[in-house]
Amino acid sequence: HEKFPDSSLLRTHRSVVRSKFEDLENALKAGGIAFDGTSNLSLAQSLRNARQKGQGKEALSALWQSLATRAMSEALYVCAGQSESDGDLSHYGLGIEKYTHFTSPIRRYADVVVHKQLLAALTNKTSEVSTIFSPDVFTQRTSILSIPNSNTISIMKGEGLKENGMRVDKSVDSFTPSSKNENNYNMSSHDREESSFHFPYSCVEISRICEVLNTQNRRAKYSSVNCQKLFLSLFFKNHTETEKAVITDLKANGLVVFVPKFDMKGPVYFKDIQGAVQIDPAFAGLPYNSGLDATLGFSFRRNCRRFPNGKVELNDDTTDKSNWSLRVLLPNSTREVKFQILDVITVQISCDLNDIKARVPAPRLHMVFPSTIEKKKTDNC
Repeated sequence: HEKFPDSSLLRTHRSVVRSKFEDLENALKAGGIAFDGTSNLSLAQSLRNARQKGQGKEALSALWQSLATRAMSEALYVCAGQSESDGDLSHYGLGIEKYTHFTSPIRRYADVVVHKQLLAALTNKTSEVSTIFSPDVFTQRTSILSIPNSNTISIMKGEGLKENGMRVDKSVDSFTPSSKNENNYNMSSHDREESSFHFPYSCVEISRICEVLNTQNRRAKYSSVNCQKLFLSLFFKNHTETEKAVITDLKANGLVVFVPKFDMKGPVYFKDIQGAVQIDPAFAGLPYNSGLDATLGFSFRRNCRRFPNGKVELNDDTTDKSNWSLRVLLPNSTREVKFQILDVITVQISCDLNDIKARVPAPRLHMVFPSTIEKKKTDNC
Protein backbone atom coordinates (compact mmCIF):
# COMPACT_ATOMS: atom_id res chain seq x y z
CA HIS A 1 0.00 0.00 0.00
CA GLU A 2 2.93 2.35 0.61
CA LYS A 3 4.25 1.71 -2.91
CA PHE A 4 0.89 1.78 -4.66
CA PRO A 5 -1.54 3.74 -2.44
CA ASP A 6 -4.04 4.24 -5.27
CA SER A 7 -4.02 0.80 -6.87
CA SER A 8 -3.20 -1.83 -4.24
CA LEU A 9 -5.69 -4.68 -3.89
CA LEU A 10 -6.87 -5.01 -0.29
CA ARG A 11 -9.35 -7.16 1.59
CA THR A 12 -11.76 -5.18 3.77
CA HIS A 13 -14.32 -6.20 6.34
CA ARG A 14 -16.73 -3.51 7.49
CA SER A 15 -17.85 -3.27 11.09
CA VAL A 16 -21.18 -4.96 11.73
CA VAL A 17 -24.39 -2.95 12.06
CA ARG A 18 -25.92 -3.42 15.52
CA SER A 19 -29.16 -4.81 14.09
CA LYS A 20 -27.24 -7.70 12.49
CA PHE A 21 -26.32 -8.91 15.96
CA GLU A 22 -29.94 -9.07 17.11
CA ASP A 23 -30.14 -12.89 17.18
CA LEU A 24 -26.82 -13.20 19.00
CA GLU A 25 -27.66 -10.40 21.43
CA ASN A 26 -31.06 -11.92 22.26
CA ALA A 27 -29.55 -15.36 22.78
CA LEU A 28 -26.81 -14.01 25.07
CA LYS A 29 -29.35 -11.91 26.95
CA ALA A 30 -31.48 -15.01 27.50
CA GLY A 31 -28.45 -16.57 29.15
CA GLY A 32 -27.82 -13.51 31.32
CA ILE A 33 -24.72 -12.48 29.37
CA ALA A 34 -23.96 -8.86 28.45
CA PHE A 35 -23.26 -8.21 24.77
CA ASP A 36 -20.93 -5.64 23.22
CA GLY A 37 -20.18 -5.70 19.50
CA THR A 38 -18.77 -2.21 19.05
CA SER A 39 -15.38 -3.66 18.10
CA ASN A 40 -13.89 -7.03 17.33
CA LEU A 41 -12.18 -7.06 20.74
CA SER A 42 -15.39 -6.36 22.64
CA LEU A 43 -17.21 -9.01 20.57
CA ALA A 44 -14.49 -11.55 21.33
CA GLN A 45 -14.77 -10.73 25.03
CA SER A 46 -18.56 -11.19 24.95
CA LEU A 47 -18.14 -14.61 23.31
CA ARG A 48 -15.42 -15.53 25.81
CA ASN A 49 -17.75 -14.66 28.72
CA ALA A 50 -20.50 -16.73 27.11
CA ARG A 51 -18.24 -19.77 26.75
CA GLN A 52 -17.11 -19.51 30.36
CA LYS A 53 -20.68 -19.27 31.64
CA GLY A 54 -21.80 -22.17 29.48
CA GLN A 55 -18.78 -24.28 30.29
CA GLY A 56 -19.50 -27.95 29.79
CA LYS A 57 -22.23 -27.26 27.23
CA GLU A 58 -20.55 -27.59 23.85
CA ALA A 59 -23.85 -27.05 22.06
CA LEU A 60 -24.13 -23.55 23.52
CA SER A 61 -20.56 -22.61 22.56
CA ALA A 62 -21.22 -23.74 19.01
CA LEU A 63 -24.40 -21.64 18.96
CA TRP A 64 -22.58 -18.45 20.01
CA GLN A 65 -19.94 -18.95 17.35
CA SER A 66 -22.46 -19.71 14.62
CA LEU A 67 -24.64 -16.68 15.42
CA ALA A 68 -21.60 -14.39 15.48
CA THR A 69 -20.37 -15.71 12.13
CA ARG A 70 -23.78 -15.36 10.48
CA ALA A 71 -24.02 -11.74 11.64
CA MET A 72 -20.71 -10.74 10.09
CA SER A 73 -20.76 -8.56 7.00
CA GLU A 74 -19.21 -9.91 3.83
CA ALA A 75 -15.48 -9.34 3.36
CA LEU A 76 -14.75 -7.62 0.05
CA TYR A 77 -11.85 -7.05 -2.30
CA VAL A 78 -11.34 -3.31 -2.86
CA CYS A 79 -9.03 -0.94 -4.65
CA ALA A 80 -7.30 1.30 -2.13
CA GLY A 81 -7.69 4.37 -4.36
CA GLN A 82 -11.48 4.17 -4.28
CA SER A 83 -11.87 4.56 -0.52
CA GLU A 84 -12.59 7.97 0.94
CA SER A 85 -10.37 7.38 3.96
CA ASP A 86 -7.98 4.78 5.38
CA GLY A 87 -10.68 3.87 7.89
CA ASP A 88 -12.69 2.34 5.05
CA LEU A 89 -9.85 -0.13 4.42
CA SER A 90 -9.88 -1.73 7.87
CA HIS A 91 -10.70 -5.37 8.59
CA TYR A 92 -13.19 -5.71 11.46
CA GLY A 93 -12.77 -9.45 11.92
CA LEU A 94 -8.98 -9.31 12.23
CA GLY A 95 -8.83 -5.93 13.93
CA ILE A 96 -6.19 -4.42 11.63
CA GLU A 97 -6.14 -1.22 9.58
CA LYS A 98 -5.09 -2.69 6.22
CA TYR A 99 -5.09 -6.28 5.08
CA THR A 100 -4.61 -8.37 1.96
CA HIS A 101 -4.02 -12.07 1.49
CA PHE A 102 -2.47 -14.45 -0.97
CA THR A 103 -1.48 -18.08 -1.17
CA SER A 104 -0.39 -20.05 -4.19
CA PRO A 105 -1.53 -18.24 -7.36
CA ILE A 106 -3.20 -21.44 -8.56
CA ARG A 107 -6.00 -20.90 -6.06
CA ARG A 108 -7.51 -17.44 -6.61
CA TYR A 109 -7.07 -14.76 -9.22
CA ALA A 110 -6.76 -12.25 -6.39
CA ASP A 111 -3.57 -14.07 -5.37
CA VAL A 112 -2.11 -13.55 -8.84
CA VAL A 113 -2.79 -9.82 -8.68
CA VAL A 114 -1.33 -9.46 -5.18
CA HIS A 115 1.75 -11.48 -6.18
CA LYS A 116 2.38 -9.16 -9.10
CA GLN A 117 1.96 -6.07 -6.94
CA LEU A 118 4.30 -7.47 -4.27
CA LEU A 119 6.95 -8.32 -6.84
CA ALA A 120 6.56 -4.88 -8.38
CA ALA A 121 6.95 -3.21 -4.98
CA LEU A 122 10.02 -5.29 -4.10
CA THR A 123 11.79 -4.51 -7.39
CA ASN A 124 10.87 -0.84 -7.53
CA LYS A 125 14.42 0.54 -7.50
CA THR A 126 13.83 3.48 -9.82
CA SER A 127 11.04 5.97 -10.26
CA GLU A 128 10.71 6.63 -13.96
CA VAL A 129 7.27 7.92 -14.91
CA SER A 130 5.97 6.83 -18.30
CA THR A 131 2.61 7.23 -20.00
CA ILE A 132 0.79 4.04 -20.97
CA PHE A 133 -2.20 4.02 -23.30
CA SER A 134 -4.79 1.25 -23.64
CA PRO A 135 -8.33 1.23 -25.07
CA ASP A 136 -9.77 1.56 -21.56
CA VAL A 137 -7.16 3.47 -19.61
CA PHE A 138 -4.96 6.49 -20.21
CA THR A 139 -2.83 7.02 -17.15
CA GLN A 140 0.67 7.52 -15.86
CA ARG A 141 2.36 4.67 -14.04
CA THR A 142 5.66 4.37 -12.27
CA SER A 143 8.12 2.18 -14.13
CA ILE A 144 10.00 -0.45 -12.19
CA LEU A 145 12.88 -2.73 -13.00
CA SER A 146 12.04 -6.10 -14.44
CA ILE A 147 12.09 -9.16 -12.23
CA PRO A 148 15.57 -10.79 -12.15
CA ASN A 149 16.01 -13.80 -14.40
CA SER A 150 15.32 -17.09 -12.67
CA ASN A 151 17.97 -19.78 -12.31
CA THR A 152 15.28 -22.46 -12.47
CA ILE A 153 15.14 -24.61 -15.59
CA SER A 154 12.36 -23.56 -17.97
CA ILE A 155 10.52 -26.39 -19.71
CA MET A 156 8.84 -23.87 -22.02
CA LYS A 157 12.30 -22.91 -23.33
CA GLY A 158 13.31 -26.53 -23.69
CA GLU A 159 16.04 -26.30 -21.06
CA GLY A 160 17.17 -29.53 -19.48
CA LEU A 161 15.29 -31.75 -21.94
CA LYS A 162 18.03 -32.60 -24.47
CA GLU A 163 20.41 -33.64 -21.71
CA ASN A 164 17.91 -36.27 -20.59
CA GLY A 165 17.52 -37.68 -24.08
CA MET A 166 14.02 -36.26 -24.46
CA ARG A 167 12.72 -34.86 -27.74
CA VAL A 168 12.18 -31.12 -27.72
CA ASP A 169 9.03 -29.93 -29.43
CA LYS A 170 10.07 -27.21 -31.88
CA SER A 171 6.63 -25.61 -31.49
CA VAL A 172 7.74 -24.42 -28.07
CA ASP A 173 9.84 -21.79 -29.78
CA SER A 174 6.73 -20.07 -31.00
CA PHE A 175 5.76 -19.31 -27.38
CA THR A 176 9.13 -17.86 -26.44
CA PRO A 177 9.76 -14.20 -27.38
CA SER A 178 13.07 -13.61 -29.13
CA SER A 179 14.72 -11.04 -31.34
CA LYS A 180 14.19 -13.36 -34.32
CA ASN A 181 10.40 -13.27 -34.30
CA GLU A 182 9.70 -9.71 -33.18
CA ASN A 183 7.20 -9.28 -35.97
CA ASN A 184 4.97 -11.99 -34.46
CA TYR A 185 4.41 -9.72 -31.48
CA ASN A 186 3.73 -6.63 -33.57
CA MET A 187 5.89 -4.53 -31.25
CA SER A 188 7.34 -1.15 -32.07
CA SER A 189 10.82 -0.34 -30.85
CA HIS A 190 9.22 1.86 -28.19
CA ASP A 191 6.97 -1.03 -27.06
CA ARG A 192 9.95 -3.39 -26.82
CA GLU A 193 11.82 -0.87 -24.75
CA GLU A 194 8.85 -0.43 -22.43
CA SER A 195 8.33 -4.22 -22.16
CA SER A 196 11.57 -4.55 -20.21
CA PHE A 197 9.76 -2.86 -17.33
CA HIS A 198 6.91 -4.24 -15.26
CA PHE A 199 4.05 -1.87 -14.45
CA PRO A 200 1.61 -2.27 -11.56
CA TYR A 201 -2.13 -2.18 -12.24
CA SER A 202 -3.98 1.10 -12.44
CA CYS A 203 -6.76 2.06 -10.04
CA VAL A 204 -9.37 1.51 -12.76
CA GLU A 205 -8.04 -1.96 -13.56
CA ILE A 206 -7.95 -3.03 -9.90
CA SER A 207 -11.46 -1.69 -9.35
CA ARG A 208 -12.81 -3.74 -12.24
CA ILE A 209 -10.96 -6.84 -11.04
CA CYS A 210 -12.36 -6.41 -7.51
CA GLU A 211 -15.89 -6.07 -8.85
CA VAL A 212 -15.60 -9.38 -10.71
CA LEU A 213 -13.87 -11.10 -7.78
CA ASN A 214 -16.58 -10.06 -5.31
CA THR A 215 -19.37 -11.14 -7.67
CA GLN A 216 -17.81 -14.54 -8.32
CA ASN A 217 -16.98 -15.04 -4.65
CA ARG A 218 -20.59 -14.30 -3.72
CA ARG A 219 -21.85 -16.76 -6.31
CA ALA A 220 -19.45 -19.42 -5.06
CA LYS A 221 -20.67 -19.00 -1.47
CA TYR A 222 -24.30 -19.15 -2.57
CA SER A 223 -23.58 -22.32 -4.52
CA SER A 224 -21.71 -23.82 -1.56
CA VAL A 225 -24.59 -23.18 0.85
CA ASN A 226 -27.13 -24.72 -1.49
CA CYS A 227 -24.88 -27.71 -2.18
CA GLN A 228 -24.53 -28.27 1.56
CA LYS A 229 -28.33 -28.24 1.95
CA LEU A 230 -28.69 -30.71 -0.91
CA PHE A 231 -26.03 -33.07 0.44
CA LEU A 232 -27.61 -32.98 3.91
CA SER A 233 -30.96 -33.86 2.39
CA LEU A 234 -29.43 -36.72 0.40
CA PHE A 235 -27.71 -38.00 3.53
CA PHE A 236 -30.82 -37.86 5.72
CA LYS A 237 -32.89 -39.46 2.97
CA ASN A 238 -31.24 -42.76 3.90
CA HIS A 239 -30.10 -42.05 7.46
CA THR A 240 -31.64 -41.01 10.77
CA GLU A 241 -29.44 -39.18 13.26
CA THR A 242 -30.04 -38.22 16.88
CA GLU A 243 -28.18 -35.13 18.11
CA LYS A 244 -28.18 -32.40 20.74
CA ALA A 245 -29.86 -29.12 19.81
CA VAL A 246 -30.20 -25.70 21.44
CA ILE A 247 -33.54 -23.87 21.58
CA THR A 248 -33.08 -20.44 19.97
CA ASP A 249 -36.69 -19.28 19.81
CA LEU A 250 -40.21 -20.17 20.96
CA LYS A 251 -43.27 -20.19 18.70
CA ALA A 252 -47.01 -20.77 19.25
CA ASN A 253 -46.77 -24.20 17.59
CA GLY A 254 -43.29 -25.34 18.65
CA LEU A 255 -39.61 -24.47 18.88
CA VAL A 256 -36.78 -23.20 16.71
CA VAL A 257 -33.55 -25.09 17.40
CA PHE A 258 -29.92 -25.09 16.30
CA VAL A 259 -28.06 -28.39 15.72
CA PRO A 260 -24.30 -27.73 16.16
CA LYS A 261 -23.03 -30.93 14.53
CA PHE A 262 -24.62 -30.07 11.19
CA ASP A 263 -24.67 -26.28 11.67
CA MET A 264 -28.35 -26.30 10.82
CA LYS A 265 -31.30 -24.40 12.18
CA GLY A 266 -34.93 -25.47 11.89
CA PRO A 267 -38.35 -25.80 13.53
CA VAL A 268 -39.61 -28.53 15.84
CA TYR A 269 -43.39 -28.66 15.58
CA PHE A 270 -45.68 -29.70 18.43
CA LYS A 271 -48.99 -28.93 16.68
CA ASP A 272 -50.40 -29.92 13.30
CA ILE A 273 -52.55 -27.73 11.07
CA GLN A 274 -55.72 -29.00 12.82
CA GLY A 275 -54.35 -27.84 16.18
CA ALA A 276 -53.78 -31.31 17.67
CA VAL A 277 -50.61 -31.80 19.72
CA GLN A 278 -48.25 -34.49 18.38
CA ILE A 279 -45.40 -35.46 20.70
CA ASP A 280 -43.78 -38.41 22.44
CA PRO A 281 -46.03 -39.08 25.51
CA ALA A 282 -42.94 -39.96 27.57
CA PHE A 283 -42.26 -36.23 28.00
CA ALA A 284 -45.47 -35.93 30.01
CA GLY A 285 -44.91 -39.14 31.96
CA LEU A 286 -47.57 -41.03 30.00
CA PRO A 287 -47.43 -44.60 28.59
CA TYR A 288 -45.98 -44.95 25.08
CA ASN A 289 -49.38 -45.97 23.65
CA SER A 290 -51.27 -42.94 25.00
CA GLY A 291 -53.28 -40.84 22.58
CA LEU A 292 -53.89 -41.71 18.93
CA ASP A 293 -51.72 -42.67 16.01
CA ALA A 294 -49.70 -39.81 14.57
CA THR A 295 -50.83 -38.34 11.25
CA LEU A 296 -48.88 -38.60 8.02
CA GLY A 297 -46.64 -35.58 8.57
CA PHE A 298 -45.61 -36.81 12.04
CA SER A 299 -45.72 -40.59 11.66
CA PHE A 300 -42.07 -40.88 10.61
CA ARG A 301 -41.04 -39.57 14.01
CA ARG A 302 -40.04 -41.98 16.73
CA ASN A 303 -42.78 -42.77 19.30
CA CYS A 304 -44.87 -39.79 18.26
CA ARG A 305 -48.56 -39.83 19.29
CA ARG A 306 -51.46 -37.46 18.57
CA PHE A 307 -53.45 -35.69 21.31
CA PRO A 308 -56.46 -33.77 19.87
CA ASN A 309 -57.22 -32.24 23.28
CA GLY A 310 -53.64 -31.25 24.01
CA LYS A 311 -52.55 -27.61 24.25
CA VAL A 312 -49.40 -25.57 23.57
CA GLU A 313 -49.15 -22.36 25.61
CA LEU A 314 -46.60 -19.65 24.79
CA ASN A 315 -45.84 -17.14 27.53
CA ASP A 316 -44.34 -14.16 25.70
CA ASP A 317 -45.83 -11.28 27.70
CA THR A 318 -42.49 -9.52 28.19
CA THR A 319 -40.01 -8.07 25.69
CA ASP A 320 -37.24 -9.93 27.49
CA LYS A 321 -37.05 -13.31 25.77
CA SER A 322 -35.12 -14.76 28.69
CA ASN A 323 -38.43 -14.82 30.57
CA TRP A 324 -40.36 -16.50 27.76
CA SER A 325 -41.54 -20.05 28.17
CA LEU A 326 -43.55 -22.64 26.26
CA ARG A 327 -45.64 -25.36 27.90
CA VAL A 328 -47.15 -28.48 26.38
CA LEU A 329 -50.26 -29.69 28.18
CA LEU A 330 -51.57 -33.23 27.64
CA PRO A 331 -54.67 -34.88 29.21
CA ASN A 332 -53.82 -36.90 32.34
CA SER A 333 -50.17 -35.84 32.21
CA THR A 334 -48.14 -36.36 35.36
CA ARG A 335 -45.15 -34.21 34.40
CA GLU A 336 -44.82 -30.57 33.33
CA VAL A 337 -43.42 -30.14 29.82
CA LYS A 338 -41.83 -26.68 29.75
CA PHE A 339 -39.19 -25.12 27.51
CA GLN A 340 -37.13 -21.93 27.55
CA ILE A 341 -34.63 -20.37 25.19
CA LEU A 342 -31.13 -21.95 25.46
CA ASP A 343 -32.48 -25.24 26.80
CA VAL A 344 -30.60 -28.17 25.28
CA ILE A 345 -32.82 -30.93 23.92
CA THR A 346 -32.36 -34.09 21.86
CA VAL A 347 -33.70 -34.18 18.31
CA GLN A 348 -34.11 -36.79 15.61
CA ILE A 349 -33.08 -35.65 12.11
CA SER A 350 -34.47 -37.43 9.07
CA CYS A 351 -36.32 -36.81 5.81
CA ASP A 352 -40.06 -37.21 5.53
CA LEU A 353 -40.24 -39.75 2.71
CA ASN A 354 -44.01 -39.24 2.60
CA ASP A 355 -43.35 -35.82 1.06
CA ILE A 356 -44.01 -36.76 -2.57
CA LYS A 357 -43.86 -33.15 -3.80
CA ALA A 358 -40.13 -32.79 -3.24
CA ARG A 359 -37.62 -34.73 -5.30
CA VAL A 360 -35.26 -34.69 -2.30
CA PRO A 361 -37.24 -33.86 0.89
CA ALA A 362 -35.60 -31.39 3.24
CA PRO A 363 -34.45 -32.70 6.66
CA ARG A 364 -37.08 -32.53 9.42
CA LEU A 365 -36.46 -32.18 13.15
CA HIS A 366 -38.38 -33.96 15.88
CA MET A 367 -37.78 -33.86 19.62
CA VAL A 368 -37.21 -37.29 21.15
CA PHE A 369 -37.13 -38.49 24.74
CA PRO A 370 -33.57 -39.50 25.83
CA SER A 371 -34.59 -42.73 27.58
CA THR A 372 -36.36 -43.80 24.40
CA ILE A 373 -33.07 -43.50 22.54
CA GLU A 374 -31.25 -45.61 25.10
CA LYS A 375 -33.97 -48.25 24.89
CA LYS A 376 -33.64 -48.29 21.11
CA LYS A 377 -29.88 -48.81 21.35
CA THR A 378 -30.36 -51.68 23.85
CA ASP A 379 -32.87 -53.39 21.59
CA ASN A 380 -30.41 -53.25 18.67
CA CYS A 381 -27.62 -54.90 20.68
